[in-house]
Amino acid sequence: MTPQAPPPDLLPALSSTPSTNPHADSSLSTNLIQTLNSILPTFPALVLSIGHGHGLLEAHLLNDEGNALEILGVDIAHKTPQYLPEQNYRILPLSTFFAEEAGEAEVWMFIYPRTLSLVCQYLDRFDGGANRGNGAGRRKAKVRAIIFIGPRADIDEFEEWWGADGGWKKEVIEENGLKEYEVLVVWRSVK
Repeated sequence: MTPQAPPPDLLPALSSTPSTNPHADSSLSTNLIQTLNSILPTFPALVLSIGHGHGLLEAHLLNDEGNALEILGVDIAHKTPQYLPEQNYRILPLSTFFAEEAGEAEVWMFIYPRTLSLVCQYLDRFDGGANRGNGAGRRKAKVRAIIFIGPRADIDEFEEWWGADGGWKKEVIEENGLKEYEVLVVWRSVK
């Protein structure tokens, strides 16, 4: 899939100050877009955005000049992506279904996941839980980084799970372009 950005005039303008938008789960800012684009791999590496909602964050990432990304947004059927081109999203019927493209993605980006179990389920299905110490997997995923954007308060639940894992190195990005109650964490594979 060749990167294709939505027309920039369809996107709400961003500033350097984080602001909320009813079409995005996280706050948005030009600083967040720059921060994420400095982390994300360029085309042809696939970035899977799980829980992309209306696709506003992903559309801004695709529209950032000088950065060629391949982003695929995935969400459940009750959310209609308004900002992403059709080839850049998949709709799943229920939250218990998985995007099969996860096995080919180098980065999984979870935006306000409802539960930690969603991240665990993706790792168990596509990486066999090998990085969590629970045996050989069904498939070998290409995932090299997992990005979490969500409430700072939720990170404790993740710490309990990730703390016991030797297969991932955690980095909290403090200067991230989000509101102060939000956090951006990157776990990089060390396998």
